[in-house]
Order: sequence, then C-alpha cells, then structure tokens
Amino acid sequence: MLVSKCPEPVQLTHNVTLGDACGPVARRAAVHDKVLIVGEEYEAEPRAELYRRLGVDVVVYPLGAGKAPTLVSLLRLLSDLLPSPHEKLLIEGFGGEGVVAAALLMIVDGVSAREAASRVLSLGHGLTTPLESRLLYILEKVLETSPGGARQLFEVVKRGYERGFTHGDAHASSVAELAVEVNDALSRLGYFTGLTPYTLFQSALLEPDEPRDPVHAIASALDSTLVGAVKTVAFIREGNKLEVLVGCETLMHREQCWPEVEAARQRIEAIAKKAGFRSVTYIMAPPEEVACILYRDVDRGLCEE
Repeated sequence: MLVSKCPEPVQLTHNVTLGDACGPVARRAAVHDKVLIVGEEYEAEPRAELYRRLGVDVVVYPLGAGKAPTLVSLLRLLSDLLPSPHEKLLIEGFGGEGVVAAALLMIVDGVSAREAASRVLSLGHGLTTPLESRLLYILEKVLETSPGGARQLFEVVKRGYERGFTHGDAHASSVAELAVEVNDALSRLGYFTGLTPYTLFQSALLEPDEPRDPVHAIASALDSTLVGAVKTVAFIREGNKLEVLVGCETLMHREQCWPEVEAARQRIEAIAKKAGFRSVTYIMAPPEEVACILYRDVDRGLCEE
C-alpha cells in the first residue's frame, strides 16, 4: 500500500511559510510562533487542537477550497495575524489557503493581484475559484488608492466591525466589494465618477445602506435582500446597448437575482443614459463565468476554455 508523503512547507516571505495541513505537527510547532489553518471547521479543528496541546498560538479560518471569503473577513484575519519581524507564521490548509497567502503577499510585498496569484501557484497552493481572482483584484484597487496603504485599510475594517454588522461582515463587505466593482466597470466604459476605490470601499463598508453617491446606491441595491446572491456584476458594451451580466448564486431559485436587479435598475439605467447608451439588458449567469470575463488575467488557469 502506497502512502502519500506530506510535502514540507515552503517559504512565502522571510518569516511566513506555507504548507498543506498534513503530517505530524510537532516539528512544525517547534519552529513557528503562530499557525493559521485554513479549512472547513470539521477538518481544521482536530488539527488545531494538536497544535494547542503543544502550546502554539493557532487560528482556524473556516474556508474550504472552491469558496471565496469576503474581503472584510480576510482583511480582519490578516490585520490580527501578520507576524512581527521576529515572529514566524505557518499558513497551512486543505486547499483554500492560496487566496490568504496571495492577499498576504499583496499587503506585505506590495505586489499585484496577478503576481501574488502566480507566486502562490508556483508554490503549489493556487487559487481555486475565479471569485478569488475577483477578490484579489478588488483588494489591489483599494490598496492602490488607500492614502495610508494597508495600515489605513485595516483601521477602516476595524471601525466597520466595531459598528456592529447585523449579519456579521457579509452584507457590508458585499456592498463595499460591489461598489468598487461597479465603479471599475463604469470606468472601463469611459464613464468616470471621480470616486476612488478606497473612498467607495470605506463609505460602503461603514454605511452600507446609506448611499452617498449613485455607485454606492447601485451596490447597496444589488444586496438589498441581504442574502448575498449577487456575487459579481459586469457591464458589457454592445454598440449603443449596455449588457449587465449578473453573477447570480441563486440561478436555480425561481426569482434568481431579479429582486436585486429591480432595486438597482433605475440608477443603472440613469447612468447608462448619461454614458450614451440607448438601452440596457440584464442577463443572469453563474458567478464564476462572470468573474472569468472580468478577472481572467489574475489567474488564467482558472478560466481555461
């Protein structure tokens, strides 16, 4: 009977290593000050308990392969977990650790979403869904325009959390992500709002349901049902017509994402008219397909034809 060997963790940064959640923990515990285990709780918690028995500071991030976290939860995790220069952190997981490692690289080394995704893939821990590519792209845009870089972004996320989200961070993060995405989509069409990704992210995160501008209002409407069904949205030019592709997680439900579209329709069409479009059509599609249209360049391997 062949037994697969657990590969050794690899170096991600000078004091962060990355590995699979497998094999004995004693050796890893001896050389790391902190351990982050990325995986569903049922698989991660038993391993975390082994580390705890050895006196290691361990955190479980409940994220499985093929699932994208919210940007807020990811930033909260990293703001609490980033090691000091003299600490050593081990990130290990059951398949979902790639996006965490990539986001850490973007924050610590200042690399682009594409480079971060490429580096974690080269280490054997790539992204697992195009929605993670979307997350990293949005993070890149927000970081680029944050006056105080990652430190200021961490402060905004902390303030948002302290205000108390009624549904955890899910609704506020969804609105903030969609606001950045819609603003980016409009700029690709040549319609510039004058709003920076950081400004939009901050206002939408702190006051998700009190829009101060049309883009924020569209984003808020696209999560008006508070179920997070709209995962991504793309605006596509077809001559003088605008196609809005809605990445809808509830395609199998009778209403799909039409309630959210109806809530956002008036504002979308007002902007479309200002931008010179004669008509707007709305198309429901799987979120991964829409994410591949927009964010293929972050990790092309996830979107092969």
